[in-house]
Amino acid sequence: MVSVRPTDSIVLARTLMLRYNYSQLAVIDDDGTFQGAISWESIAKAQMAHQAVPTVDQAKQTVPDAAYDELVLPRIDEISSRGFIFIRSRDGKTIAGIVTAADLTNRFGEIARPFTMIEECERRLRRRVKRIAADIIEAATNKRHKDAGSLTLGAYVHVFKDEKHFLLLDWPLDHAQFVQQVKDVADIRNKMMHFSPDPIPSEWGAIDGLLAMLHAVDPLP
Repeated sequence: MVSVRPTDSIVLARTLMLRYNYSQLAVIDDDGTFQGAISWESIAKAQMAHQAVPTVDQAKQTVPDAAYDELVLPRIDEISSRGFIFIRSRDGKTIAGIVTAADLTNRFGEIARPFTMIEECERRLRRRVKRIAADIIEAATNKRHKDAGSLTLGAYVHVFKDEKHFLLLDWPLDHAQFVQQVKDVADIRNKMMHFSPDPIPSEWGAIDGLLAMLHAVDPLP
């Protein structure tokens, strides 16, 4: 983790923040003790209060920290308002990292993106599957679904499993490949809905693939 000492110069702190595109740095003394942080804001305030601010110690500010295994949700408001929070190592003796408001925004984007993409897949599928008669859908899903509007991604797999039903869509796609892609995305969606603790960016390829197929055969917004 990039940090500065209380005795380091403001010039060094500014240079490091510019080099790494950071808005703040941890201030850690020679003994490894966390002394706070220095930021563009704290530098500006120190310079307004003093004509000369030669060292980090004169511009550092007291900032919050959190335990390594502490829950993020209760601290979201604090991170958003302050802009960042430092995270202590597992043993609590050192600073291991930082969580910023930008990190929260990026993480939300990671979580929201697959949900948004899957929702679009379902919308495009539903629009086309309305061509298939309700009695066919009901029979293919063992009466669990009565029409296109009630189908889930997993249910689409049952409807399309019979190639003659797939052909009713009038899409120039390979039947087996398409059904497998829908099944893969349905499995991902089920994992997401069951609060899988691991992020799934490695599986986004399956969602991208299905969405690319649907964009090709259903180009309308």
